[in-house]
Amino acid sequence: MKSLRTALFELTLITFVLGGCTSEEPKLLQGEALKDPESCRSCHASHVEQWSGSMHAYAGEDPIFLARSATSASSATRPSR
Repeated sequence: MKSLRTALFELTLITFVLGGCTSEEPKLLQGEALKDPESCRSCHASHVEQWSGSMHAYAGEDPIFLARSATSASSATRPSR
């Protein structure tokens, strides 16, 4: 006989998997739509909400991140001596 813990795990897993199922075909985004998080909101609202307040969401606007990225990119393309 299954333990209660195993049964609850299986029920949670099934709920999680079936929770993402819809009768509609998923939208396949391409190009510029992939760069806009609002394009994802209709299917992944909670993910967009969590991401929108994260440091990852603001990395493209963070001057320290941008400066370090530029430094890394320039040192990667600099020929060795």
